[in-house]
Amino acid sequence: MLSKPLAYASAQRCFSGTIAHAPVSNYQMMLMSNTGLDFRSVWMSLSALNKSFVLFFCGASLYTFSISLHALVVLYSAKRQSSKEITSDAGPPLGILLHRFAHLRQLHLFTLYLFGFCIAMQVPSVFHTIDNSKEYPFNVIMRGLTFLFYFDAVVFLGFLLLHTVQWIVSARLDSFSTRQG
Repeated sequence: MLSKPLAYASAQRCFSGTIAHAPVSNYQMMLMSNTGLDFRSVWMSLSALNKSFVLFFCGASLYTFSISLHALVVLYSAKRQSSKEITSDAGPPLGILLHRFAHLRQLHLFTLYLFGFCIAMQVPSVFHTIDNSKEYPFNVIMRGLTFLFYFDAVVFLGFLLLHTVQWIVSARLDSFSTRQG
């Protein structure tokens, strides 16, 4: 008999800022559940600037992964050949790959600067709170900033992944070129 009231009392605990027995009273908790589950609603809530950046970032990511995969295939096939064939055939393709990875670094830097521009353009729009809602302006501002921070964190994670792939493949290319030269 004592276990039921204790179990019931522990089920009534709420996160800070929530109202007991309300379906969803803490907007931040609802936002986190939406961003984790429904990508369509996140896409629809992005501005045109953020949507265009996401499309550009996806293109740069696909280009990075395709160049990296091509470089790894070339390195794998070059290692399988004999050393006499490698010195005669691997010179120009290796130079081209090194040149492409130098341009890939520049593309990543440009994409990072473009992302910084998008952040700088989006943050001031969060502070425009004039509308017909009954919410306090502070809540509207915090909701907008929270959404931007969640979006920015995912993009920075993508940048980290792109940089890691580019760094690993570039290191392999450099080590292969120093062994050949």
